[in-house]
Amino acid sequence: MNPLPIFAKSAFPDAFCDDVIKLASHLPELDAMTSDGAVNKSRRRSKARWILPSADSQFIFSALDQTFRDINRDCFGFDIDFIPEIQFTEYDASYEGNFDWHIDNVTSGKCYSRKLSMTIQLSPSTSYEGGDLLFRGEAQPPVEEIRPRGTVVVFPSFLEHCVTPVTQGRRLSLVAWIEGPNFR
Repeated sequence: MNPLPIFAKSAFPDAFCDDVIKLASHLPELDAMTSDGAVNKSRRRSKARWILPSADSQFIFSALDQTFRDINRDCFGFDIDFIPEIQFTEYDASYEGNFDWHIDNVTSGKCYSRKLSMTIQLSPSTSYEGGDLLFRGEAQPPVEEIRPRGTVVVFPSFLEHCVTPVTQGRRLSLVAWIEGPNFR
């Protein structure tokens, strides 16, 4: 298993990013919550729109599922099954959008948990300042390498990470998790 984040610079084309933004713009916007299911603005300031499986979102689920499976096969070897939902996330300078240090390895209370996390950069890197995706310790890929639009970052959901405050502009990203049977 490779514990480091795996990234592919500009893996998704501009047209894909534009189509995701267009689809998400029609969904209800919510204050994003932390893993305990609460809005906690001392830990997370961002907006979220939830993309559920549907005919309109099938192109997103298919592309992300294939990306998860390819990277998992080559780098992690986890027992993975499905993507339950996808989060379209906005971090804006007007409210110093950020997300403090956290892990995504959340169990659903059943026999499944998040195994891998994925972030896709939807905004051009020049459209905002701050808003960097950081990983704890030596796992940090070069920030300038993971900021370009369309870049995908995949990592084990138990890897601690954060998004630094956006100080100018707006950062848009797509966040997904693939679940599988609980780790043993």
